[in-house]
Amino acid sequence: MERAKTKHGASERQWLPLALAVARVAMGAFFLNEAATQLRKGWVGGDGLEKMLRSALRDNALLPPYRYFLEHAVLRHADLFTVIVLIGEIAVGAALVLGLATRLTAIVALSMNIAFLLMNSVTFGGLIDAVFVALEIVLIAFAGRQAWSVDRALATRGVTSWWMSGEVRERRGVRSRSG
Repeated sequence: MERAKTKHGASERQWLPLALAVARVAMGAFFLNEAATQLRKGWVGGDGLEKMLRSALRDNALLPPYRYFLEHAVLRHADLFTVIVLIGEIAVGAALVLGLATRLTAIVALSMNIAFLLMNSVTFGGLIDAVFVALEIVLIAFAGRQAWSVDRALATRGVTSWWMSGEVRERRGVRSRSG
């Protein structure tokens, strides 16, 4: 079946790889901006995460097990968790912008945003987290269909894996299982 052509002669389905790339880069830029803001505000060696968590614990309706985790694990080791969050935001942000290990990066980002969503609850921040969760699920599912990524460039050279976004090529009748 032939696809319908637009007035420019391009397939109507060519918008999907572009939309996925735009979403991926925008989410990556958001993660990087969050990390830069936290670094600028002195979170490392400071009390930024602790203040944010105490505010969430005071103002948001948190699930009891998650509340317990925040109170008894994260707050007690706020300096360690600050560094973990910042490293995660920088790594996820850079990898999403570049389209590097996109499926794996989206899985890591999904776990981070689920944690943020549980913390932010029904707030504007929680709404942003929910949108990110949905977009990350889309990226995981359609990682092989995106444009403009390091993964795609590697895939055209035969370097593929499930955790990247490049489509796995058939080789001598066997699917590549690297990584």
